[in-house]
Amino acid sequence: MSQIGEGSALRFGRAWRLCVVVVAYEIASLGLAEAPTARTNGTMTCTSSAYACTGGGYVGTDPWGYSNYSSVGANGTKHNCTSNAAFRIAQNGVGNPGNLGDASTWAMRARSYGITVDGTPQVGDIAQWNSGHVAYVDEVGNGFIVTSDDDYGYNNTSRKTISPGESYPAWPDNFIHFGGIATPRGLYEFTSWVDTAGSLRLSHWTGTVWQNDNFGVAVAPGTSPSSFLQ
Repeated sequence: MSQIGEGSALRFGRAWRLCVVVVAYEIASLGLAEAPTARTNGTMTCTSSAYACTGGGYVGTDPWGYSNYSSVGANGTKHNCTSNAAFRIAQNGVGNPGNLGDASTWAMRARSYGITVDGTPQVGDIAQWNSGHVAYVDEVGNGFIVTSDDDYGYNNTSRKTISPGESYPAWPDNFIHFGGIATPRGLYEFTSWVDTAGSLRLSHWTGTVWQNDNFGVAVAPGTSPSSFLQ
């Protein structure tokens, strides 16, 4: 076995350290030296085995009958993405257009009923994935959307922030514009007036009609309540 002299060992040590520095520099230049920072978008922000992540009071049923084909969780809650979608757009005043099938056919069948389907999201749309999923679009931001959904088989509801190009959650294949009036969560439009008996009357907009709340609160003579947002 040959031996390495002291001078050779020193030169080898300096060369080895130089090699380490060069490799570290190259890794850093590739952006691999530090852990990647968390991304603001492309995340699941809520998941629930019940209905905490959906909106509008959805509790596993809908007026169009999709909940009849739901899966049932261990806690007895019913789950189906199409049921949640139908519930939310029906709340916006949309009538049942006809059988849309399972989630994978919603975009295709919506087109056949004359409903606009494209790649541009709007609040109140149904986001659709050709792989077989639908979700309600709650928010449209600069480069992202926020959706809420129910999930057949997985038996949970979720809320996601999604950006184009993300691997998960993936950007939807289609956005179905059913129409109707989507009221943002937590924002309701009221109108008020004073009746002949001097009582304050309130009505709120349901998305299709003004609903008389009939609070009947007495107000001081000569006051004139105006429309407001709450």
